[in-house]
Amino acid sequence: MGQLRMIFDAAKYPVPDYAVPGYRITRHGPEARETYLELRRGTGWNDLPNPEFLHKKVLSEGLIFGEDSATGKPVASATAEFTDFAEYPQLAALGQVMCLEVYRGKKLGLAVSLEAMRVAVERGYRYMSLLTDDYRIPALKIYLGTGWRPWLWDVDMPERWRKICVALNYDYDQLAKYDAPPAASAIPSKS
Repeated sequence: MGQLRMIFDAAKYPVPDYAVPGYRITRHGPEARETYLELRRGTGWNDLPNPEFLHKKVLSEGLIFGEDSATGKPVASATAEFTDFAEYPQLAALGQVMCLEVYRGKKLGLAVSLEAMRVAVERGYRYMSLLTDDYRIPALKIYLGTGWRPWLWDVDMPERWRKICVALNYDYDQLAKYDAPPAASAIPSKS
């Protein structure tokens, strides 16, 4: 069973601002590699998917940290990335959303995700995708609430999303969905 896929259309759903009191959201590039690796390990994630991840997969300034304002310590992160799907170059991707356990429940994952989405829009992307799992009900609620929509990429997707909608008390039939990403007339340059 593959992961769920979702699509965000920035023309339909402008990326909202979201501040978390006591925290600041910052943008970084590959120079923040060691800080990022420390955060990944602290959240229980493995090391980078590949050594070149921050240089080749993440958009310019697309490594986002949620930092504790008092200490400057990064406690949450997300990335704005080039697409996971070669056949859909019009997509950017939201990825690697994580938060240290003691900071969970403060909406820091939302704040860093929105900033990563904003980076992609600033780089010229209208559409974004993400990968997630069926059991991540709180995250799915946040994604749907910020304009992300299900991408029904495989035959089992409608049934899986129906179950998720029951858990969220959503009407599946009223939920906008994509069978495939919309085509784009212009694809941003790699930046």
